[in-house]
Amino acid sequence: MKLSIMSLLLLSLVFSVRQTSAQTFQTKTIHGDGKGSFTTKTGEAFLLKELGAAIAPDNGALKVLNVMPQAQRKSAYKEVDLQQDDVVVMANGKRVAGIKELQSVYDSLKVGEEFKLGVRRNDEMRLVTMEKGDPKDFPKLQMKIVRGGEGGDMEMFPAVGVAMKMKGKDIVIAELLPGETAVQKLDVKAGDVVVSMNGKAFKSLSEYSEAFDNIAPGKSVAWVLRRGDKQHSVTFDRPQPRMMMMKQEGRKQ
Repeated sequence: MKLSIMSLLLLSLVFSVRQTSAQTFQTKTIHGDGKGSFTTKTGEAFLLKELGAAIAPDNGALKVLNVMPQAQRKSAYKEVDLQQDDVVVMANGKRVAGIKELQSVYDSLKVGEEFKLGVRRNDEMRLVTMEKGDPKDFPKLQMKIVRGGEGGDMEMFPAVGVAMKMKGKDIVIAELLPGETAVQKLDVKAGDVVVSMNGKAFKSLSEYSEAFDNIAPGKSVAWVLRRGDKQHSVTFDRPQPRMMMMKQEGRKQ
């Protein structure tokens, strides 16, 4: 599974299953100036796993940054009408102004009890109601939300553990992604050039991505990488796709 990114601002969200199906977790925001220089800052966000929804502070409000498409949710949550860019103002009748307040309301509920969010959508107030889910029903996930700005094309392969981009005519490993990934213990570093995959060279990232998508999970993937003036090979099994979601803002057409 891959994602195209048109951004220089990354909000990376990494979490593991605990006792509740929603969590607060640290985020890392990477600001790029388009010339290779980056600054970072951290914050908190809240993940509502039932909906694959990430809620985080945004310009003084609690905003829904991303929601899993209805077709990908469990049947009990397909019709829950929470949308990207909704502003959360209340939870179970209590006004919430921050992540910790929202988390506290959610944690006070038992599995099966109703979780009600009062949200502002455009200029209208809406009530979004759902049942709190059982943590064992939700898989371990990793999320990376992409926001704002302009930048060069990049594609993410979450389960493999890399983000790739074009640099001139080369396909380059732009970033190693966190978590348990296929390449985490291999000799793969940011900046490595992917010379070939399974014996074939590629002229573009889209061409590479199409070929990668045609490899069945469990089948071998062999990369020839170039680091400086030396080449080396690494091999891994194509992993099962891993969920990763994104939000894009401010992209000029």
